[in-house]
Amino acid sequence: MDGIDASTVLYAPPEAVYEFIEDFSGYTDYSPHLDAVHQDGDGDVGTDYEIAVSWWRLSYTSHTRVTATDRPNRIDWRTTRGPKARGYWGIEPQDPPSGRDHATRLRLRIQFDPDTFGSVPLAGWTLDRLFDRVRPLIVDESERIVAAMARDIEGESRAVDLEVHRGPESL
Repeated sequence: MDGIDASTVLYAPPEAVYEFIEDFSGYTDYSPHLDAVHQDGDGDVGTDYEIAVSWWRLSYTSHTRVTATDRPNRIDWRTTRGPKARGYWGIEPQDPPSGRDHATRLRLRIQFDPDTFGSVPLAGWTLDRLFDRVRPLIVDESERIVAAMARDIEGESRAVDLEVHRGPESL
C-alpha cells in the first residue's frame, strides 16, 4: 500500500468540523476540478458517494462508501469500484492558540494500492511521475480549497497551512 496524508488546523470545535466534512456534497463549490458529488445516504455508515473530478486531460469518477464513523472524531471510507483505496477523515482537537477559542486538526489519510490504478486514465503517465509533476498543483489547489473551507467554518478569510506527505511511511 502507498498513501497520502494531508492535514491542517481549523479554528472551530470538532463537532462543527465533523458536520462540515459529513456534508461532502457541498465541496463542488470549492474547486473547478471537482465536477460533481452525488451522495446516496445521510453521511453515516453505508453512504455511497460518486465523486467526479477532472483536470488537464484527466477525468475520473471515484466511488466510495462510508465504512465507519466515530462522531465527532473520524469518518472512515473505502472505494467500491476501480482502484483499491481506503482512508479516513480525522478530526483531532488541538490546544487553541492565543486569541482563539477552538482548534481542530483536520486530517485526510488515503491508502491505496498503486497496482490497481490500471483502470484510471493517466494519459500515458506512471502514477509516480504524475504525482511528482502535479504535487505542487495539488498542494496549491488544496490550500485554496482548505482556505475556502476555513472561511465557511470559521466565518473569516485567512491563509492556511496544509501539510502533505506521500508514502507508506506516512501511514
